[in-house]
Amino acid sequence: MPEEDFPEVEYSRVRTFESAEVQSESVTLRGEIKTIGNFAIDEFGFVWSETKGSTRINTDRVVVGNENKVQEFEARIDRGLKDNTKYYARAYLKSGNSWVFGQEIEFISNGSKDPIIKDFNPKSGAPSEVISISGENLSYNPLVLRVRFGTLNAVILSATDTLIRVSAPEGTSSTPINISVVNKSVTTNGVFTFQNP
Repeated sequence: MPEEDFPEVEYSRVRTFESAEVQSESVTLRGEIKTIGNFAIDEFGFVWSETKGSTRINTDRVVVGNENKVQEFEARIDRGLKDNTKYYARAYLKSGNSWVFGQEIEFISNGSKDPIIKDFNPKSGAPSEVISISGENLSYNPLVLRVRFGTLNAVILSATDTLIRVSAPEGTSSTPINISVVNKSVTTNGVFTFQNP
């Protein structure tokens, strides 16, 4: 049987710069796209976690861009950071289902900004209704998030730094929604009204 020639797959490469600039409520990370491979870059940025060696699982991230060119980039992270806590961070890029990571660096955080809730929809619904909560300073990492309807925990379905989707718990009355990101929390001004079947 003749051997077939397959094209060599070449991925883009990314590098994390050695030092992180830590401020009172943020940290600035820097990185570089070193080479461009055979596949278009869908996004690039930074991931971080309290766990050494983390990549995509149980990390938070900030997306910086998606340009397919060799370049330096940076991001100021001002959400989801505990005060006086060691974090591990690295630059990343994503092409299709493939993720490429730079080397890992570490820093001690001085904390971050409070989460903000801008809106939530729908304003009423039955238990298990999917509720979308938009805001700022949220998190991609569901392990650092908690969403409560009054005293009832909601199941987090998906999360980004600006949008959390949850399944409404089994409730019986109108209640505000509370979001906690690491050790900081915020409560809605309005209430969610449970509609029982």
